[in-house]
Amino acid sequence: MKGKTFGLAFVLIVLSMVFSCTKEDTAESKKPEQTDVSSKTKPDTVIVRDTVLECDTVYVTDTVTVIQEDTEPRILEFQLLESQNASNLISNVYCEIIDDSLIEGWIPHIASDKHFIPHFTSVGNVSINNSPVESDVTVVDFSRPIELRVDGESNSKTYQVQIHAFTGLPVCWIDTDDGKDIYTKLNFKKGHIKIQEDVVTRSPGDVFEADMQIRGRGNSTWDLPKKPYKVQFDNKESFLGMPSGRMWAFLANYADKSMLRNRLAYYLGSISRLSWTPRTRFAEVFLNGRYQGTYQIAEKVNVSKHRVDIGEDGFIMEIDAYAPGEADARYFRTKYLAQPINIKAPAVKMYDQKFNQAKSQIYEAETALYGSNFKDEETGWRKYFDEESMVEWYIINEIAKTWDAIRWSSTFMTWVPGEKICMGPLWDYDIAFGNSESGGDGCDSRPQGFQIKNQPWISQLFRDPYFVQLVKERYQYFYSKKSAIMAEINADANYLKLSVQENDNKWQVLYNHTWRNRDIWGSYMNEVENLKEWLNIRMDWLKDQFDKM
Repeated sequence: MKGKTFGLAFVLIVLSMVFSCTKEDTAESKKPEQTDVSSKTKPDTVIVRDTVLECDTVYVTDTVTVIQEDTEPRILEFQLLESQNASNLISNVYCEIIDDSLIEGWIPHIASDKHFIPHFTSVGNVSINNSPVESDVTVVDFSRPIELRVDGESNSKTYQVQIHAFTGLPVCWIDTDDGKDIYTKLNFKKGHIKIQEDVVTRSPGDVFEADMQIRGRGNSTWDLPKKPYKVQFDNKESFLGMPSGRMWAFLANYADKSMLRNRLAYYLGSISRLSWTPRTRFAEVFLNGRYQGTYQIAEKVNVSKHRVDIGEDGFIMEIDAYAPGEADARYFRTKYLAQPINIKAPAVKMYDQKFNQAKSQIYEAETALYGSNFKDEETGWRKYFDEESMVEWYIINEIAKTWDAIRWSSTFMTWVPGEKICMGPLWDYDIAFGNSESGGDGCDSRPQGFQIKNQPWISQLFRDPYFVQLVKERYQYFYSKKSAIMAEINADANYLKLSVQENDNKWQVLYNHTWRNRDIWGSYMNEVENLKEWLNIRMDWLKDQFDKM
């Protein structure tokens, strides 16, 4: 649109009149009479009148000055009007101009099509990619951030325009072939999935679609009102900027009102020396057309070049209290662990060659760990366990003070024949970081106190000064990252602030007690601040304890 511009003009009018005076008139001077009528005229005009009587001559001078208005190219207002976009808007969208460089608007509902006619006022001519844009006329695709340029007489200005939809998260539509919900963890349902990125997510505006299968997943979380899911594709698929894979977990995070604890644990993993930590993305999920809330889509723990890269001969094992109740579990028990070890990969049968191979390796490693020479580098625990992954895994889980690790479930380890046993990857932290009621089951949610250090295997490792020194040295690294960790929490909370409200409208978790919550903090920001305060105290306490060792 061509902007309103104003020229600069300077006009000086001098009127001189000479009048005769009689000698009887007394020569007298009057003070100049000044009339400022600028407020009554156009904002770019000031008129000043001076009248001077001197001796027998009166001089009247009028000066009219037109002051130049700021003609810098700019956008003065930017809107999306329902009247001009009736097919995909249900109300007007008033955009905010931030720091005179970003134009940001929020469509309060799902918008799969972001082709809109904008209404705006500008100083200068507006274009996108050198194509003119006219207010109330030009159709613009806002599915991605766009660069909007305003050209003035001598210079130009660029804005980035971001039009968000709904909560600003990617939107995922899942439709089952039979149109029914998912009621079981045992059987897959066939269906179709469509995921659309929002304007500022990893691949803005991109749409992913594929056929898939879906079923329920999780242990205790499956019994909660908001259900977690497992999605499986026929072939490896990549979406939301994550490497391709066949199996994906849709984490509900119902028990975690901040919805950040899994994300926090995986962030710690991403800055650690662990070989792989699951990547995750948040999304709004619709199942058969009905809104299900905010989910965290995560890479599933499975053997893959982009995930657990252990080749065809490697094993993924899990300390898993639920294994005895699962029909497909292939597990064994050890002398010192309270819970069995379940072989998750490869597919084995009870007591076949591969099963016995993994079982024997764990038995030998545990025997060396608790043997009389367990500190010996050649014959002790270091012969069997990878010390770096053991230290990294321990520190992250101790910071999280997770209830599950070692003593219950979700404790993964990998082993490739001919190599050492590695701890990890990380998994399942929704009831960690202080988000668990204290009770008679050994759970302690206070930020003080050791949790993982007191569990089998780890308590024995702390009897070795070599392991203790490794922990002390490595913890300094994590402690030095505390400010960055807090900044990550703040950024994630800001990203989720609108989606959390929509999720709460659906599930009513804020201000209410949910399973294993220690306290009810009310608003979402209170939940986030509680998490940060707990973590800050926890990391300070651990530093003090490790420094004393």
